[in-house]
Amino acid sequence: MKVATASTQIPDPYRAGLSLAESVRHIEPELLFVFFSAHYERPQELIEAIYENMNNPRLIVFGGTGDGFYTSESVEDFGATCLALSSKGKLRWTLEKHSFDTRDVSEQAAACGKSLVAAHGEAPRLCFILSTHKVNGSALALGLNRSLGTTPVIGGFTADDRKIQDSLVIANGEILRNGMALLACSGDFNYSIASGSGWIPTGTRGMVTRSEGTRILEIDGQKATAFFEKQLGQSLGFVDKGTLGVAAYGEGGSFILRAVSNFDTASGFVELFGAVEKNQSLRICTATQAQIEDTIPSILEQHLRQTGVPEFEPALAFVVSCAGRKWILGERTRAEVDELQKHLRRPTPIIGFPSLGEFSPQNRVDGSYSQTHFHNVTYVSLLMGE
Repeated sequence: MKVATASTQIPDPYRAGLSLAESVRHIEPELLFVFFSAHYERPQELIEAIYENMNNPRLIVFGGTGDGFYTSESVEDFGATCLALSSKGKLRWTLEKHSFDTRDVSEQAAACGKSLVAAHGEAPRLCFILSTHKVNGSALALGLNRSLGTTPVIGGFTADDRKIQDSLVIANGEILRNGMALLACSGDFNYSIASGSGWIPTGTRGMVTRSEGTRILEIDGQKATAFFEKQLGQSLGFVDKGTLGVAAYGEGGSFILRAVSNFDTASGFVELFGAVEKNQSLRICTATQAQIEDTIPSILEQHLRQTGVPEFEPALAFVVSCAGRKWILGERTRAEVDELQKHLRRPTPIIGFPSLGEFSPQNRVDGSYSQTHFHNVTYVSLLMGE
């Protein structure tokens, strides 16, 4: 498995794509992960430059916009990055894309997953997902679990430089402004997945008494914004969008993390990136820089506790980390790359992006994986190798 990476801060999209292609085409890749900042006004030119200069019309290009991007050495706010992979036939890839319509999101995700499996010829060993963010992330995960079964799904909502308005997904030569793409992988490889947060539930629990999709309208019979502001001791503000966490509790006291995407104090709703159901209990979650940074090593230790995974040398690391983490960590966001390289013990190619929602299974106590969940304010790392 050969891997090459490149990054650029060239502002012109065509020249940026050309720079990436020229840097990695020597390994004759079959797959190119590409992530770039939302500053490029003509992203199609970036993708066109890649295809024109890679001389491989069958090249799979999979990526999108992030709140910046991750490289092997740094976290950048502006520019573009790529990771090229060549397995010489050891890995088999299938890409499926879908533009969202008005149907139930879980049904659309299930149909897309079903089409992926049919095109791939079998259930993949691993699946990547990238999606624009204006859909119910928890419904998306539900649909994927229905169609992909126990296949782990890794990925996230693409982002747009903290505007939380528009983001893009790249599926080969097509740009999706309201859609999702799935990438299936099978073949001779090993992998491990780790995920975690650092956000800590605080205050008292409330029960959702009225909701519509991803909007919480009432908690304990009062406006949702009133509950949040009572728990916080202050009014909701712009800074809470993407950074204020919500622990949505399930059976046995376990919870999945959500984050606030929008709110309106007049009507009283609080909107999340994933749904919280009526009669579900929740608590506010907060985190400091130190809490987030201190949790990273323990998250990465999950890679060492997984059962049924032989020891292998990672050829690459794929990272999806909530943009809300970056907004709190600031310049200390680089710790998410530095700690990962320290864990890997030798320089390893890394690619990833700050997202508006994360998809991954959770690690069980016995070292196995759960079904795929949708998360917020979460750090997800995937290691792949032979």
